Amino acid sequence: MTRLISRLGVLGLLAALGCTTEEPEDATSTAASSVGMSNGSGGSGGSGDTSSSGAASSGSDTDTSSGGSGGLVVDYETDVQPLWNGSCTCHLMGGSGTMTAPLLTLNPGMSIAQLVGVPSEQSGLNRIQAGSTEESYLWLKLTGAHTTVGEGDPMPPTGTLDDGQLDIVEAWILSGAEP
Repeated sequence: MTRLISRLGVLGLLAALGCTTEEPEDATSTAASSVGMSNGSGGSGGSGDTSSSGAASSGSDTDTSSGGSGGLVVDYETDVQPLWNGSCTCHLMGGSGTMTAPLLTLNPGMSIAQLVGVPSEQSGLNRIQAGSTEESYLWLKLTGAHTTVGEGDPMPPTGTLDDGQLDIVEAWILSGAEP
């Protein structure tokens, strides 16, 4: 509920933001955006189905019966990386080696090393602190709660992740942010 309330406050700002450059030159930014993310929302940004425990069902092989946040078991490569591929295109490097937001690279095979235990450029927190969403600056940016500890715009600039997608990121962080 708190996450929903904090996200509602930034919806107007998020609608006005967005990347203004072309997509990366390689296909990694969009090809994997639907991998493991068929959550019944049809990709429209709606929230995913929920189980009786309140965890989102991603429609992939993600098991919602044990572990993680609310019982959600998450695999980084099949559940989290596709979120970056589809929603964080400013942080994806194209074939020319350039990208819109060069301080953080979220390409497959590179993203985990750029996130977990790495200090943020905009706060005193790590980008991702394994086991703690409150100490993970990227999580705070994804939920619009980052201004209490840092600066910069909420992410992604093209609109918020839906509740099911946030549940996936939250479960990954809380379960230790493993690759």
